Amino acid sequence: MKRFLLLITAIIIMESLMAQASTIQSDQKNIYVRQAVAERNPVPWPPLPERDVFICKYVERMIDTREKMNLAMRWPQQPLMDVIYKAIADGKIHAYTSPLLDSAYSPEYARLIGSTYVTVRQQRSADEDDIEEVEVTNTLTAADFKKFKVMENWIFDRNTGEQYTRIYAIAPMYEMTISGVALGTQPAFYLSYQECRKLFVNTEIFNRQNDAGRLTYDDFFEQRLFSSYILKTSNVFDLAIRDMEEFQLDGVEALIEGNYQNDALFNTEHDMWEN
Repeated sequence: MKRFLLLITAIIIMESLMAQASTIQSDQKNIYVRQAVAERNPVPWPPLPERDVFICKYVERMIDTREKMNLAMRWPQQPLMDVIYKAIADGKIHAYTSPLLDSAYSPEYARLIGSTYVTVRQQRSADEDDIEEVEVTNTLTAADFKKFKVMENWIFDRNTGEQYTRIYAIAPMYEMTISGVALGTQPAFYLSYQECRKLFVNTEIFNRQNDAGRLTYDDFFEQRLFSSYILKTSNVFDLAIRDMEEFQLDGVEALIEGNYQNDALFNTEHDMWEN
C-alpha cells in the first residue's frame, strides 16, 4: 500500500513540474500581457459632405497574398480568411451576395461556398458486403484564398485640398473548379469594409519590423501597406480592363494599362496643386 501511495505521489509531482515548465516556456514567449490591440477602436473617417467632393473615381484592385508585401495576410497564427470565417459564424460581420451589400448569405451557407463533394464507400460492419456510400464535403480553407478583391473610391476633397481612398467592400477570391476543371477565380462573397473595420482593429497581423509593435488588419488596409494591381476603373462600358476589346487577348497589356491608370490616380492630386 505504501509503494502504491509513493507511486501516486511521484506521478502528481512529475505532472506539476511539467505544468510549471510549460508555463515558464509560455511566459518566456509572452513576457507581458498584450492588451493594447484588444482595446483599440477604429479611427472614424472625417465627415465628407457632397459639396466637398471635387473628383471621385471608382476603382477595383486585386491583392495577391503570395506577393512579398502581402505575406502577412497569410500569417499562420491569424490568416485573414480564418478571421473572416470565424466572424461570420459569430454574426459579427455579414457575407453579402453582391457588391451592392443589400442581401446576405446565412453563415452556414457562406461557409459551404466553393465546397466540393466526394462520394466515398465505407464498410459499416464486419460483413464485407455491408458497404454504404457516403458524401463527404470538402470545405475551403484559408490556404485556398490567395487573392482578395478590393472595391474603393478615390476622392479629391476640395475643402482640405487632398486626395484619399475610401474602401467600401472586400471580396475573398477562390479558384472555382467543376469536375477537376479550373474555371478561374471567383468571389466567394462580399464584405462591408465598415463592418470589417470593427473586427480588423482588434485583430493582430504580423509586423516584420517589431514584434512589440504589432499591427492590425485595420492598419494594414488604412495605411495601404499592401501591394496590388488595378482590375477596373469606372468607364462608360462598365467593363474590367481585361474584358475590354483591346486587352482581351493580351493579359500583359491589361496589367500595363492597370499600372497606367494607377499612376493617373496619383497624378490627379499633383495636377490639382500645379493648377
